[in-house]
Amino acid sequence: STTSLSDGMNATTVLGQTDLVSNGLGTSLRQMSGPSGLLWVRDFPNVDRLYVSDRGNSRVLVFRMDSAPSNGMDASAYLGVTGSPGATQTQLNAPDGLAWKSGPDGGTLYIADTQNNRIIGHNNIGAFASGKNADDVWGQSGGYTANTGGSEQNKLQAPGGLEAINGTVFVADTQNSRILLFDAGIVTDALGHIGGGDAGAVFGAGAPGGN
Repeated sequence: STTSLSDGMNATTVLGQTDLVSNGLGTSLRQMSGPSGLLWVRDFPNVDRLYVSDRGNSRVLVFRMDSAPSNGMDASAYLGVTGSPGATQTQLNAPDGLAWKSGPDGGTLYIADTQNNRIIGHNNIGAFASGKNADDVWGQSGGYTANTGGSEQNKLQAPGGLEAINGTVFVADTQNSRILLFDAGIVTDALGHIGGGDAGAVFGAGAPGGN
């Protein structure tokens, strides 16, 4: 708890390594390579889960926290294709920021798929099989295999941080030096996904499309 924190205190538990002094890389469900984004969610059915962007392995790991975590515990599932970066409906490339919106069957998890210049959305995350297909994509109007960056109103360039509040998803569009706001309820593209949707507002760069 925060009341027991002190300067220079030791960590008590580690994920990604078998002990508190090792630092090796790996691709198993108990290993990581350059983790970045973190998100703790109590989702359907009131189960605590920790989501970790395992950036170097091109995946997001999911740890169930039903009980106290233990050193080197296995992830229970993952999104992406381990060690295989790419731009498809299942793949990721250097994922970073994570955000969550409440909804049926666990709600929706949003992933900043940084090197693919897009945001990926996964619905019904209360229960899913590893490597599931994404349900939504923002920042690319050409579907799941497009990954070109840009500064237009429906484009992103190396997105990083994410936050979801009351149906609005805030995206740190890192290389465009701006924050974009997307309405998570708008579906506009021909595939029935959000790939063609424009940002509704911008902070930091004047009108969307200018940087």
